[in-house]
This record gives sequence, C-alpha cells and structure tokens, in this order.
Amino acid sequence: MKKNVLILLLAVCLVLPMAAGCRRNAAVSDGTSAAGQDVSGDVSGASSTDVSSVDSNAPTPDSSASSSSAAGTSETTSDVIRISIPEGYTLAKICLLLETSGVNSFDKLFSYATSDNFSQYSFLPAASSTPNRCFQLEGYLYPDTYDFFLNESPASVWKKFLDNFEQHAVTFSAEAEAKGLTLDQAVVIASLIEKESNAAERANVSAVIHNRLAQDMTLDIDSTYTYYHYIIEEYVTGDLTNYYNNYYTYIHKGLPAGAICNPGSSAMEAAINPSDIKSLYFFTDLTGAFIYSDTLEEHESKAIAAGVIVPTLEPTPAA
Repeated sequence: MKKNVLILLLAVCLVLPMAAGCRRNAAVSDGTSAAGQDVSGDVSGASSTDVSSVDSNAPTPDSSASSSSAAGTSETTSDVIRISIPEGYTLAKICLLLETSGVNSFDKLFSYATSDNFSQYSFLPAASSTPNRCFQLEGYLYPDTYDFFLNESPASVWKKFLDNFEQHAVTFSAEAEAKGLTLDQAVVIASLIEKESNAAERANVSAVIHNRLAQDMTLDIDSTYTYYHYIIEEYVTGDLTNYYNNYYTYIHKGLPAGAICNPGSSAMEAAINPSDIKSLYFFTDLTGAFIYSDTLEEHESKAIAAGVIVPTLEPTPAA
C-alpha cells in the first residue's frame, strides 16, 4: 500500500512540480530544499524558537521522465540503466527510483538495505554505537550517476553506492576531524543542510546549526519531523517512540540520531566549513530569500515584517 502511494505520487510529480514553501522558523525547517533538489531524480538509462526554510522528506517519488539533474530521466541501453541520484534523496526515494527504472523491486532493495550487515565498510557507524538510528545506510548512499543492470541483485546495488562513498570517506573524514567533527556528525549535519538550503546558503545554514549546537540549544529543525512522519512512520513498524524522541529536534537536544537524507559533496563541505555568521535563527521570506537573526526577538520581528507566519509546534514527546 505504501509503495502504491509512492507510485501514485510519482504520477502527480510528472504533472505538477513540487513548490518549495516557507515554513516554520526552526533552527532549520523540514525538507523541501529551497533549490527543490529532493523533489525528483535523474535516471538516464545507459546512464517558537526556530528558523525556517525548505524540505522534501515526504517521499514524493522521483520522476522518470527526461529532465535536469533535479528531475528523473530514464532510458535503457541493452540491459544497462544509467541512473543519476540527486542530492538529498532518502533511502526510500532511491529504492523507488531504482524500482521504476527496472533495477529491482522496492521491497527487495529496501529490505536488504535495512536488514543486511554492512560491517565491511569501516566508515559506517556500527549499529551498536548508534542504537537510536533508524536506517544504517541513510546519509551514506552517495549521490552520483550509476550504471545498473536490469534485475540487479540488491547486494550488488548497495555495494555500488557504498563503494563510491568509500572513495570520498578518507577526504571527508580528514577534513571533519580537522574541525573537531566525526565523519558521521558531518554526514548528519550535511543532511540537514541539504534539506534546508540552496547552494548559495549552505555555509550560512551550516553556521546556524553549529552556533545552536555550541550554545546547547535544540536545533528545532522542521525537516527532522518531516523525516519521522513521512519516512520512519511509513516504513517502520512497532513502537516508534524512541525514533520520535531521537529524531524530532524540537524535543531532542543535539543532532538527530541519524541523517535524514543522502547529502552531496557541497553539503558535506558546508557542514565541515560553516560561514562565520553568528546567527541562531533564519527563515525564508515570500520570495525565497534567507533572512538571518542573532536573537529570537530580531527573528520574530523580521518574520512579521516579511509577512511570514512563524508557527510554534509544541515539543511534545511521544507517549
């Protein structure tokens, strides 16, 4: 049923492009990134104390029609399918894109990604060290262009993604360590940046996140709730209380328990190298411009002047 909903949404996306909206003023917002980068994919077959911005964790399926790198295109040469994975896609959206392109079924791909042992990849945090994380691979499926075979095995599919990330892991790790971050922290921060900014604002949004972490503030990132609601609630069964309390950053202090999408290299660079602004808040105005503030009073004043409503979501822990 859930997969059918995704496929129905895919059909809608082919007709109506998703519009990025101005939301709550959280330390960062939910996830339709201002650039709209998480709305669709590219397949070419041979080929309130918050801040607000944009989000697309809602699993709006990837378009399989020809288009730019932000939208999915697919064509098959013989048995080879070339697929471009956009920055900011979630594991679930990648699985859908691979299924609609003929690589393998959503169920088989998703099941393997969420249940197999990937301990051979040393850059992946061990499950024992991240007990509150929902999906081990989220954040580490490197956005890039990949060649797959029709009906390729899930093991082979995920190996291609992880082998690619491994090629970048040494550089990312060294740069992160030089700034006092672990690779995993950089990946999680980058995933938030990917959902909350466009290319021009990544370093500034990164600075807001780092500044709030340094002051021991909750991040108040709307996209973490969107991820919980549209991804975790949709694809995980059983008691989800622990995930709610560890991903929803209006009640969880610090970084969420895991990445909320798979960030690209520019978001990783921004996560490791934030700008030097001192702001603790931001929102996007009705034109899509990013407005930053150092204090809550300044933030709310600017939001009112811009005609942006700043809703307050009460931080209610899951029962």
